Amino acid sequence: MKIKTLALLTSVLGCSAVMAAEGSWQALTFGQSTDLNFSSNVLPTKVGVNQVQLKEDGPAIKPGVSGPLYPSFLIESRGGKLANSHDGMTVYYSQIPADRAFVLEADMTILQLGPENGKTPNAQEGAGLFVRDSLGHGRLMPQPTGFEEFPHASNMLLNAALTTNKANDNLVNLVSVQRGGVAQPWGNKGVAIERKPYQKGVDFSKTTFHLKLERNADGFLLSWYDQAGKLHAQQQTPDRPDFLTTQDENAFVGFFASRNAKARFDNAKLTLGDTIKDGKQAAALKAKQDAAALELASAATNVGGSYLLQLRPNYDGVVSLDGKGHPAQGGEFLQLPVALKNGENALKVTFTANEGPSAGKAVEQTYTITQQAATVADTRAIHVAPAGVAGNNGTEASPVDLATALAQLQPGGTIWLADGEYQGFELTAAQSGLPAEPKRLQAVNRHKAVFTKTTSVLNASYWTLDGLVFDGNPDGSLKSNNPAFLRVAGSHNRLERLVARNNADTGIWITANGVYTSPSLWPSHNLVLNSDSYNNRDDSGINADGFAAKLGVGAGNLFDGCLAYNNADDGWDLFNKIEDGPNQPVTIVNSVAYRNGLPFGHKAPAGTIGNGFKLGGEGQPVAHVVKNSQAIANNMDGFTDNFNTGALDLQGNVAVDNARYNYIVRSNPYPKSKVSVHFDSNHSLRSDAHKLADYLGNQVEVKKEKAFAAQEKALRQEWLKRSTELSFSRDDAGVLTIKPANAS
Repeated sequence: MKIKTLALLTSVLGCSAVMAAEGSWQALTFGQSTDLNFSSNVLPTKVGVNQVQLKEDGPAIKPGVSGPLYPSFLIESRGGKLANSHDGMTVYYSQIPADRAFVLEADMTILQLGPENGKTPNAQEGAGLFVRDSLGHGRLMPQPTGFEEFPHASNMLLNAALTTNKANDNLVNLVSVQRGGVAQPWGNKGVAIERKPYQKGVDFSKTTFHLKLERNADGFLLSWYDQAGKLHAQQQTPDRPDFLTTQDENAFVGFFASRNAKARFDNAKLTLGDTIKDGKQAAALKAKQDAAALELASAATNVGGSYLLQLRPNYDGVVSLDGKGHPAQGGEFLQLPVALKNGENALKVTFTANEGPSAGKAVEQTYTITQQAATVADTRAIHVAPAGVAGNNGTEASPVDLATALAQLQPGGTIWLADGEYQGFELTAAQSGLPAEPKRLQAVNRHKAVFTKTTSVLNASYWTLDGLVFDGNPDGSLKSNNPAFLRVAGSHNRLERLVARNNADTGIWITANGVYTSPSLWPSHNLVLNSDSYNNRDDSGINADGFAAKLGVGAGNLFDGCLAYNNADDGWDLFNKIEDGPNQPVTIVNSVAYRNGLPFGHKAPAGTIGNGFKLGGEGQPVAHVVKNSQAIANNMDGFTDNFNTGALDLQGNVAVDNARYNYIVRSNPYPKSKVSVHFDSNHSLRSDAHKLADYLGNQVEVKKEKAFAAQEKALRQEWLKRSTELSFSRDDAGVLTIKPANAS
């Protein structure tokens, strides 16, 4: 490895170099997975231990109390993580002006890195030196029931010793870790991270590292010396525009440990230099943008008469066909009439995006559309049966198989499914219907057409699915459920009177995950109406929800009149990841979540799993709406923000006897977030005394309509008469009725 010669300290910092002010150093633990009860791969005696000590058997430095930079100290972290877009760690730090040169250094001896229970590292462990533009809110001590630490994102640079692989071999890499593109502490899409190892495979059990993190007019210099002063390895890392000033006018420097890590730091020193003026800077770190793309959303084989070429771009721009340009909006469908001849037709289309990496450049794409005769009698009414064959004509007396029907169904047409069991289907974007002529997949007899064994995928748009069942274990004979659930990445679909049950994962899940990365293409404007999802359970017993709209969700998705009960995890899961950026708001109305966390034949300790309505994740602000819905006897919380810091809207809901909280909306830890939660006329009922009152954070605005007290009295009397052993039924219109289980 090539090693650069280190410049003299005076040339790095300037002749006015001074030590950082005494009394300005503090200990802090912050970020996701640093909770007092975080226990993943942590020895029972170490759970909650995240601290800075001056000596092994001494007391921890109290967080928030300033003191000098002690020359020797230990940092132990039994939680946290080093993730791509955010982190959780225990630090010993100080603030400095963000435009100053500095040298931060210490001898670091790693005492432990990775789990001590025999498990292997998970690549989130590390220890070393840092500079960053913000630090998170200190963890809650004591920690209220049901609380965890929120994520915290920052632009940062680490000179870090990181685990090299998932093996307990005591080997670490010395790595420059630089994160950029963070705009706010709860994170955002577009964050970029660069990990550049500058020394690989060092045995930390035999090595004391003298680490330096320096900033000068040329950028940052990361170094490893031995204790005799010999330079072993070095890495130059560029400074970047606004790298340390995006979130605060000061920078934060210090020492850290994360996840299962413990390190001793000796001879610690921070030396400040002059203000850096006109220093060298590289371009800002940015995540890779999606290339401009057009999605074909009409059939590549046409068996009808007229043909509409339907396209969807991922950016705003202009789509041109036959020399004529058509304005197009990212994520919206564009229909262009095309005259086809028999056989293959090559349609050359150009797309000029207004944004993205190829903005202003025409991207050409050729679509081959084949015009041919239909083999079914009526391309707008096709009958399918489990024993149907491709050579039949698709009438009720001569049904075809489902694949044949899907290939020939024209926009505005219906596929009629006879009673029986079917393998799961996959509808691609090219099999989409049209806005004025959606396609339809319908059971002849409601809930008698059952998809089993394999997953059904709806990546197409403008479809109606009506009266279908998705069942991963129809007769209950399987030890493990099959993955016969429904996944939806398409848009403008209507899912009505569906039943999803006994599946190896979430019954009905709206998600772009694994399909679309551009937010403009995320599934949007889907309606799930009067549908049921129950007893879905994966082998681990912790992942299968009733319904989900998570991990890439566009605007306008609505659940109306739906029922989720006895699923392994949550009734509804609206989880969000920082890396994706916020989902768009989901609306849930007139729906019921009952006994989730308790699938049939399986028990879980109360308060450990199974929310009714889980409304977010990872601190992302999303204004989900839940109205006139009920959470009853779920094994965890009835309605939970799940660390959503957005403007939630909860109106007219009822929560009854949920195992932990009926309602929990945690206080927003981000000072720059200026949103309120609308909490209007929601009822919370308990049949017995309960140790946990509902928790509504300081951003929650509670309102009650005039009739609220009378309504609550009537509800309380009603629930006192009935137990939480309930049964459910629907009338012919799909309207849900709830009765005591023993009622006639």
